Amino acid sequence: MSDQRTDALNAPNEVSVRGVVWGGVAIAVSIALVVVAAWLLWHWWGAPSGAPPHGARNTGTVSQAPSPALQSSPRQERAQYEAEKRKLLESWQWIDQQHGIARIPIEEAMRIIAGQTQSQSQSEDPRKGQDQSVQPPDVRKEPR
Repeated sequence: MSDQRTDALNAPNEVSVRGVVWGGVAIAVSIALVVVAAWLLWHWWGAPSGAPPHGARNTGTVSQAPSPALQSSPRQERAQYEAEKRKLLESWQWIDQQHGIARIPIEEAMRIIAGQTQSQSQSEDPRKGQDQSVQPPDVRKEPR
């Protein structure tokens, strides 16, 4: 412990002026190089689009951004969108007939799930680990 105290007491109390000066010079040179590079790139590639060329007078006009494209009748379009989605929720349709994937009305799906849940809770089936998935009804039938 006394060795650490001795090292701290023997540390130099002076700041290296030469190091501070060289650090300042390095920062100043870096800033100058960045400014020169920016100026060269500005002249090489030109001003950004819409900006007046270098040295041109500012006319004081501000270009207007185009107005946003608004819906002409948002309520009607929303109603049409909701009708399309409602039709999907209430219709029968084959999605992939080869694999037996079909779209059924949501009311029918809820009835099937409710019946499946009710039957599982009423009887303890010894085949618990086996697949007990419900097969979709024949979608060619008309909905009830």
